[in-house]
Amino acid sequence: MWLQGLVRGLAAAAALLCIMTGFRLAFFLAYRSPEISFADELSALVLGARVDLKWVSILLFPAWLFWLLGLKAAVSGKIAKVFFVLGVFLSVLLDAVNFGFYGFYRTPISSIIFGFLQDDTAAITKTILSDWPVMSYLAVIAIATGIPLFIPSLFHARVPEFRRPKTALTLIAVIFTVLLGIAMRGSLGKFPLRLQDFSISPIPFVNATVPNGTEALYVATKDQKALELKGGPAAGLRELGFADPEAAERALKELEPQNPAPVTRDARQPNVIFALMESMGRDEFDSYDPKTNDTLGALAGAMKSGYVFHQGIPVGNGTFVSLEGLLYDSPLSPISQSRYGHEQFPFSNVLAFRRAGYRTIFLTSCTENWRELNRSLPLHGFDEVIGASKIKGRFPEAEMGVWGVGDKWTFRYAKELLEKASKDGKPVFLMILSATNHPPHHLPDHETGAAVDPAKLPPFLIQKPHDEMVSMLQTYSYAANALGNFVEGVRSEPWGKNTLIAATGDHNARFSYQPNGWYHHANGVPILFWLPDGFKPAAVPPSKQWVSHRDIFPTLRGIALGEKPALYQGRDIFEPGIPDAADTFTGIGKYGYAIGNAGAAGVDGSGKLLCFRWQGDRLITSSCTPELRKLGTIAAVRRALSDYTVRSALLHEKAEKRLE
Repeated sequence: MWLQGLVRGLAAAAALLCIMTGFRLAFFLAYRSPEISFADELSALVLGARVDLKWVSILLFPAWLFWLLGLKAAVSGKIAKVFFVLGVFLSVLLDAVNFGFYGFYRTPISSIIFGFLQDDTAAITKTILSDWPVMSYLAVIAIATGIPLFIPSLFHARVPEFRRPKTALTLIAVIFTVLLGIAMRGSLGKFPLRLQDFSISPIPFVNATVPNGTEALYVATKDQKALELKGGPAAGLRELGFADPEAAERALKELEPQNPAPVTRDARQPNVIFALMESMGRDEFDSYDPKTNDTLGALAGAMKSGYVFHQGIPVGNGTFVSLEGLLYDSPLSPISQSRYGHEQFPFSNVLAFRRAGYRTIFLTSCTENWRELNRSLPLHGFDEVIGASKIKGRFPEAEMGVWGVGDKWTFRYAKELLEKASKDGKPVFLMILSATNHPPHHLPDHETGAAVDPAKLPPFLIQKPHDEMVSMLQTYSYAANALGNFVEGVRSEPWGKNTLIAATGDHNARFSYQPNGWYHHANGVPILFWLPDGFKPAAVPPSKQWVSHRDIFPTLRGIALGEKPALYQGRDIFEPGIPDAADTFTGIGKYGYAIGNAGAAGVDGSGKLLCFRWQGDRLITSSCTPELRKLGTIAAVRRALSDYTVRSALLHEKAEKRLE
């Protein structure tokens, strides 16, 4: 019976491996772009099968241990079957989650998934139940789990029970344990099968099909634990190939021109407003048509007095990651919710305004305790945190939705707040986080949706069901209209003349795109500025200039405070001679990328560059030319030095030198 059970278990494991290959094929077929062929995917299928074998062996190893004990005690065999079923279920479940996760975030499972517990879990659960085909997923999971568990029944009568001496069974057990150990390692080489081995194709999407759900969750968990910050302040530098900060700085100074001229600033301290708009993506913004696809509302008129940069890239691919990246210029997240988040961050951008005498306020349509903002933000520079409950108290007629109040009420509250502050004579730094343009894409307060047309969106954006697309564009329009009314309202007031306003989207993760060549669209956001009346910028870049979230605070601090950003930080985009390299901490490579007129270069593990050149509006794989290598080096150095700055502060270790 013991040997027969082993054969049946092997049959079930083989069936599970076939199921997991089926998930990988479904992943490939569902998300590939037409130019990616099955031949491109073959190597990923082979390597993916090795990854599957590794993780199936690991998950089923407890079952094997108890099955071994079953040679002595029958009860151990029953426990082994429980562990076997659990291992099969987890393998299938995580593959299904990975499939859905990629469809939403355009990446395999990442550390963002831990936001399910850190965020408003009830609201997220409600969103998933209303927006996702939960029953279809559950049916697939049930069927995919049941097939491997059914397979052993086919061997119940066909596999004879062999009577063998004890020594023979012992030998079989030893040999099988050794084979299982090799399978768990995934490789016969010097190193076990690991993340670095997954870059087998110049096509990022093909590489993304290699890890299964279990591997992706394992990597995400490691990334989450990376906030333990082992290895000292220079750990991030070393990961990117720099021995120390001086070496990284030398590399950057050789590539970027030095601008010794002082920054241009306003003689008076202006009020500074920064609106971070939920899911304000680039293509919805650019597809605006006042008659047929009114995605902007009043913002279209307000833009006439501002500076609009269409080609922006976010610092993160989720709201909270982008928020932390903006506020703290940190490639590590979530730092404010980590063990290091209970002491003030000296690198917080907000502290610069507080030190300059500003009253600093954070205002959001969400509830104040979303991601514990009411606890963390005051510690890192904000004097006050205001959320949905207080806004609802001021406007009782405001509808309270899944994610808070409608953005219209938030911006009305912001204008009243600024009106009151104008009488105090103290400048205000106000950061606003919107929320309405978030699933389930419900228009609050029985608002009538704007006229929108999903057909106006570019063809490389994958259309969802028509009604869902319309809802998404209408909440986009609602939020943009609220922002536009706010900007025009502020600038029409006497106290609003001396006001500096910036706005951008936190990410563009709500839509799906063809995966090959369109990443700059799939994660693109507009970035907008309105400068104080009478302020003359030293330079005005074109609207097609590549810009980044990382450029926003250096620009705000340059204009309002007269500060010049450190070389490794973002750029003050209204200063002359800025390098043609917008960079971010996430995206094409593991460590982010930089993009400019030459193309884009991502920074993968151990500093390896992934280079792309322009073919019209598409990014296509390219050899790393000197121009692209320069972009990649800039991205790597800026990331490394930002990482070093953050780690040095969080670990309370004095930096080897002040980064200039």
